[in-house]
Amino acid sequence: MGCRAIPYWVGNFLFDLTILIFFNIFFFVFAFTFPYIYPDHFNLNVITGVIPNWLFLLLFLNLTCITLSYILQFRFEKTSSA
Repeated sequence: MGCRAIPYWVGNFLFDLTILIFFNIFFFVFAFTFPYIYPDHFNLNVITGVIPNWLFLLLFLNLTCITLSYILQFRFEKTSSA
């Protein structure tokens, strides 16, 4: 009994991506609404120019880190050798 290996790992990978997207959205909402609450402390032109860079860094860098960790796990047979 149990789940086959491929559906198990695909399900875990999709769950990790879902959690990652949730926390990235939370970060964007918090980080980019904060300057509008306290506009005296931030230059809004700089903040709006940085948004595409943050999107690239957070979404794609985190996506590659999760993907790489799932790929590298197949290199090790036991957890003690990792």
